[in-house]
Amino acid sequence: MNKHPQIIVDGYNMILRTQPKPFGDENDIWQARQALIDRLAAYKSQKNINITIVFDGSQPFPDNHAHRRSGIHIRFAKIADSLIKEIVDHARQPRNVTVVTSDRDLAFTVRSQGAHTMAVEAFEKKLKDSTNPGKEYEAKYNAQLSDKEVKAWLELFKGNSEKN
Repeated sequence: MNKHPQIIVDGYNMILRTQPKPFGDENDIWQARQALIDRLAAYKSQKNINITIVFDGSQPFPDNHAHRRSGIHIRFAKIADSLIKEIVDHARQPRNVTVVTSDRDLAFTVRSQGAHTMAVEAFEKKLKDSTNPGKEYEAKYNAQLSDKEVKAWLELFKGNSEKN
């Protein structure tokens, strides 16, 4: 039984919504896939989750099994949406599955199967925020003092320095 949350990423849906430039050739597509896998691996290294990324298209590997790279399960299917639905359908606990896609039809279907969904743009923000953990620390611990508080602290320290 898989107790860890699972994220399933609609690969090309995410790439096409976050890629700044259009693909020129097969090499560009390969580089975009690799870049996404690397970003997901970095995110996974900070979380206790399983990540599967599903791409449309033919399998570039010699067999038809899922492959792993940096802990990321990589799957290819003629139609990625169909495989994503199948993965969710076979999940023991669909409520522990989050599908990252901005495809409305796919999101509707997997929600009806019990999974959660997250729009690509929201997940992209999570990925970016995870590469800058100092942002959360700064927001939590770098409080700005009011003029009144600064004056009170200065008076406190001034009094202590006169005693020494």
